[in-house]
Amino acid sequence: MSYLELPRLHFRGRFFSDPSTRNNRKEWYPPDADTSDDPYRQNWNPGGEHRFELRGCRVGAAWNRAGALLRGEGEDPLLGGEVATPTDQGSGRMVDLDPDYQYAPQLWGVRLRIEDREGRGFSAPLETATLYPRHKLRSTLTGDLGAAGSYTGYLGAPEWDEGLVGVLAELQERSGARLSISFTLYRYGREARPGTAFGLYEGSVVGSVGPASSERTPPRVLEAHYYDAQPWGIAEAPAQSYPFRYRHGPAPAWVDRDRGRLVLDLGNGLLEEEEGGVLRRRDYGTLSVGAERLARAGVEDERVTLAGEVPLGQEDYEATAGVCELELPPEVAAEPSAWRFFVESSVVGRVLAERADGLRVEVSEPVLRLDPPLPGEAPEARRVTLRLRAFGEPAAGVELRAFALGGAETPGLSWSPSSGPTDAEGALELSMTAADPGAPRGPWVDGALYQLAFGLVAENPSERLGAIAVRVFDPHSREGTWANVGPILATYGRVYPRMGFLAVPAAVKGLLAAFPKLLLERPLEDPRYMPVTRDLSRDKRAALLAWLEAGAPIPEEGAGE
Repeated sequence: MSYLELPRLHFRGRFFSDPSTRNNRKEWYPPDADTSDDPYRQNWNPGGEHRFELRGCRVGAAWNRAGALLRGEGEDPLLGGEVATPTDQGSGRMVDLDPDYQYAPQLWGVRLRIEDREGRGFSAPLETATLYPRHKLRSTLTGDLGAAGSYTGYLGAPEWDEGLVGVLAELQERSGARLSISFTLYRYGREARPGTAFGLYEGSVVGSVGPASSERTPPRVLEAHYYDAQPWGIAEAPAQSYPFRYRHGPAPAWVDRDRGRLVLDLGNGLLEEEEGGVLRRRDYGTLSVGAERLARAGVEDERVTLAGEVPLGQEDYEATAGVCELELPPEVAAEPSAWRFFVESSVVGRVLAERADGLRVEVSEPVLRLDPPLPGEAPEARRVTLRLRAFGEPAAGVELRAFALGGAETPGLSWSPSSGPTDAEGALELSMTAADPGAPRGPWVDGALYQLAFGLVAENPSERLGAIAVRVFDPHSREGTWANVGPILATYGRVYPRMGFLAVPAAVKGLLAAFPKLLLERPLEDPRYMPVTRDLSRDKRAALLAWLEAGAPIPEEGAGE
C-alpha cells in the first residue's frame, strides 16, 4: 500500500522554511573567519532558524474506498478541512547533511494534524524524510521560484480522534501503525510577494496521504524522457540540462489491479510557466498516457492508450496534487508487468516513460550520519536496504554493486557486500560501518562526506540507479572542560548568527537557560532537539553534556581551568 491507494486525500496550500545559509560556506567555520557583512559571504539568509511549517493548507479532494473522487465540500466533511504542522512543541526543521552536500535537505521533528471541517481528525509525526529530486527547474521562474522537489515518507503512530466519519473513518480502518504521505514543494520565494498570500520565505505545496506499506515509494516510476523541445523555444532538451534547467520530474505510479486502474502522480512531473503573475502548465496540447508491450519472442509490438483525463488546469492540479487515475485496457490489467507506461504530448512528443528495463530502486536511508567507534569498541553497523523492482514486480537475483562516486577513497567508511544479488523480494542489504576519517577538512568542519552510488553489475559501470550520502564525524575528546567545549560553541556562534552569543565567553554564562541539557538529551527526531541542524557529533554532544553536568564552568578571563 502507498499514498496512491484508497482511500486517500489531497491537500494544497503554502509552506514556510527559513534555512540558515551562512553554514553553507566552509570559510565561516575557522576561528579566524572574516565576519564582515559582505553579502556574498553572508549568503541570502544568515539568520535563519531552519524552521519548516505548513501554512493555510486545506484538503482539496479525496478518494473514498469505493473509488469515487470527491471534490465538493458537501460530498464529505473532510473536504475543506485543515492540514497543519502544530508548533506547540516547536517547529519541525529542514536541514542539510553537510556544507558540501546541499542536494537532499531533510525534514526532522515535523508533526502533522489533519482534520475535517468539524475539527475531527488525527495527529502524527512525519518520520524523517529526504527531498528528491532537488535543483529541478520546472517553471520559467528563476532561482528557487522555479525549482521543485518532493518528500515521500511515513506518518508514524497516528493518534485518531473519536467519532470520525467518511473518508477519515475509512482511512483509520485501512491504516495500521503508519500512513503514507508524499508532498511537493515549489515556487519558493526568498521575499514576500505583495498582492498575494505568500509571505517571506514561503512557497507552494501540494500533497497526498493514504495507507502505508513496507516500501516508502510506489512500485513504478515514469522518468523524464528526451524529446524535441523546439516547439517551446528551448534550445536544449530539458532532460539533458539537469539539474539547473527545465526538466520533468519523476512520476510515481501504481497499478490497482482490483479496479483496473493506473494511478499516476504528476505532482512534480510537468513543467509550468508564469504569465502576468499566474502560474499555468506549459502548452502540452493534449496529454495521453499509453502502454507498450515489452518485446517477447512470438509477440508482435503492441501499443495501447489508457482511457481517462490527465488534468492540466492549475485548479485541478492543486485540488488533486497532480494525482490522476486512468483505466487500463483488459490486456494490460491482466498482466501489467508485461507493459511499459509512458506519457505523450501532442506538442512535444513523449515526455515521461518508464526505463526500458522498468527498474526502480528504493533506498531505505539515502542520507546517513555516522560516528566512528569509541576506543576499544567494535564499529556499529548501520543497515541500509536497496529494494529493486522491474515494471512493478520484485526483481530477484539481479546483481547490484555499491561504489564510491568517482572512485574516491573512503578511509572513514566501509560497506559490505560491495556487490551481490537481490533476494526473492528484490532486496539487497548493505552493512555500513564508520572509522576515523582523519579530519580531511581540518579541525573546524567536522568529519568527511562520502557519496556512494549503486547500479547494475552487468551494465555500464558508471550508470547510477540511486545514491547514498554519508557524513562520518571525526572522533573528539569527551572532556567536560571549557577548554574542550568552548571552541565547539564558538564555531556554532560564528556559523549560526542566531546563536552568536556562543562565540562570546561572557555571554555563555546564560547558557543553561538558552541551551539546557534537556534539549541535548532528546532524540534527533524530537522537534525540541538542539542543535536543530543535527550536525553535532556523538563525542561533541557527550562533551557538552559532561560540561553542563559539571555546572557549565567557565574560568575567569586569563585564568586556567
